[in-house]
Amino acid sequence: MIRKIAELTPDENLELAETIAQVCNPDHNVSLPLIEAALQKLDTYSLEIVEIDTWRQAFQGLWKFYKGIKLVLEKAEYFEAQALLQDAIVDFQNVGHEEFYQFARGFECYITALLEVQSNNISKGLELMNAVKEHFNREGRFSGCYEPFLERLSVDIFALAAMQAYNNFDFDSVKGYFGSASKGAEKIAREIEDKESSDHFMYLGLSHYYKAISKGVWVFVQFNEFAYDAISKDHDLAFHAKRAIEYLSQGDKNNKIVSSTLSMAQGMVEVLEVILELSIRMEAKLNSTIKPTMESMDHLKSKMNTGIEYMTHVGPNALPLIRLCNGITHRINNLERLGKPNTKDFGVFSGMITSGSFVILFLIMALINYFASLNLEPKYLIGVPLVLALICGFGYGAMKFKNLFPWFSKAEEN
Repeated sequence: MIRKIAELTPDENLELAETIAQVCNPDHNVSLPLIEAALQKLDTYSLEIVEIDTWRQAFQGLWKFYKGIKLVLEKAEYFEAQALLQDAIVDFQNVGHEEFYQFARGFECYITALLEVQSNNISKGLELMNAVKEHFNREGRFSGCYEPFLERLSVDIFALAAMQAYNNFDFDSVKGYFGSASKGAEKIAREIEDKESSDHFMYLGLSHYYKAISKGVWVFVQFNEFAYDAISKDHDLAFHAKRAIEYLSQGDKNNKIVSSTLSMAQGMVEVLEVILELSIRMEAKLNSTIKPTMESMDHLKSKMNTGIEYMTHVGPNALPLIRLCNGITHRINNLERLGKPNTKDFGVFSGMITSGSFVILFLIMALINYFASLNLEPKYLIGVPLVLALICGFGYGAMKFKNLFPWFSKAEEN
């Protein structure tokens, strides 16, 4: 039979409370070894068997609670964490530890909220998250210990909501959710006292990664709408992805969230740089008066393949972005195929048109010079028809030949 904490004598209650205070720490990686050591020493305590059972169940509940937090914050294993927290709730209820009972319930509700978002019930998940926040805000005595954990889980919830909104083509919400996730991660990083800790670098990296992925979604949308000019104006699309790599590289590589986010950021750098160069090329091609030969895109395809390879390290969660990248690779292949000039293209006949025009214009110029006795210098007699012929053949593109005519360049400088 397990006695509840309220049934223990004041001295027994105080001893248990002091021991729990010694093993509980905001850092779950500090608490777990202390709790495990306390469980191993229980049999050496000079307590009655009923009291040992009370202590044992209390510490087992603490271990499950902190282990659940670890699974969430380091491995994103939400179902396993939820099962541990549900067991911890039962343990705390059995021993009558009200504070940790409420704490475990709140954290378990947060995971439920996240799983609702993961199931595409975004509104329900966010409502549940806000309800838990309000509950704990009313219970001021819990605010000091629960807040860091729930803030970190809130970041996960907003980031997941953003990806679900993207899958639902709700692009306006994507920006808002990623914005909330980024601000939350930045706030957590700012509040971590040890600025050289792996957690500090992880949340700085996450803050920039969420901005990078938000930018990436915007770029994909603009690219699909052929808004190449809008993309090409931003010459550093991958800025936040590069900053994310910089910070995440200093995080704990054994942390699954750090390693997977780092791979995604590395992939995003490659993909965004490909889209930027491709957009610049397409804008130039569409603004051209003739159809220029499409330059080789082998290096773009190579960069895109590198980006996809980085993302495959993440697993199934990266599949939506990998599909988008594969789609862009197919477009590059089609652009190479369709971008080659053929006999129907004006550009192919530019030389023939220029030659024919020159012959006609030269004859006209020569006749005018002869009958009007203009005595034009050869450079003008030949140069003027040639300039006009080039304009006939190449349009505005004839400007690239201006260096062939020194007298024309000097006139332009004056």
